[in-house]
Amino acid sequence: MNKKISWIPSLLIISGGLYTIFYLNHLLNELQQFEEETSGFGFGFLHAIAEVTLAFSYLMIFPLAIAGIITVIGIITIWKQYVGLAAITLIMALILMNWIGCILVIIGSISGLVMWGKQPVKQS
Repeated sequence: MNKKISWIPSLLIISGGLYTIFYLNHLLNELQQFEEETSGFGFGFLHAIAEVTLAFSYLMIFPLAIAGIITVIGIITIWKQYVGLAAITLIMALILMNWIGCILVIIGSISGLVMWGKQPVKQS
């Protein structure tokens, strides 16, 4: 009954990474749809703004890749609870471009640092 549940930080890290991936994917799809809707007659200026916004939105590929890496690290930490992985995800959480995913990863990383840092070192 006194056993700690050490996989909760991993689930928080995974959920923050997946939420960011789905959020950025949805944002890029909405921008593409808006650009397609404004390509008709009479939307010249609005279409130009949509194209520029869509061009700059592809810079979000970097946070999307970071969210994928964070998700993979979260999956790894289900089996191997290393303090170093929690520290890496804490640093990488600052690159994510949405609040909810960033907060989930930060909470998971800090709780991972606290929970996994107190584990005894196994000597072989």
